[in-house]
Amino acid sequence: MDTAMKLSLCHCIDDHKIGEELISDYLLFQLNKRRRFEYVDYFKLTNASDNISHVLNHIALRSNAFLKRRDLSNNYFVEPNRLAAAALFLRAFREGSLGRYMLDDASLNKTK
Repeated sequence: MDTAMKLSLCHCIDDHKIGEELISDYLLFQLNKRRRFEYVDYFKLTNASDNISHVLNHIALRSNAFLKRRDLSNNYFVEPNRLAAAALFLRAFREGSLGRYMLDDASLNKTK
């Protein structure tokens, strides 16, 4: 499982095959485990979080990414687009906006 998640983070496996939110959750876990909190400043969070729902909702709100849905009474409501937020989180990591990392030995080590 760990190898598949690393490959997904590097985009060697299509995101939709694993799931963007699941890959984002793994990334958040690894960043927090290694005490790499660059994502807090990059996405303007108030503090680090181990809750991917909180992080993705915040990213969706800041990037104005919403979904318009209907409830069972046929009324519309708006909710954060967590899939779009997960894609932004992964893109920021892959482009190096959260720092440059080497995925090796189940760790995220900052490269110089």
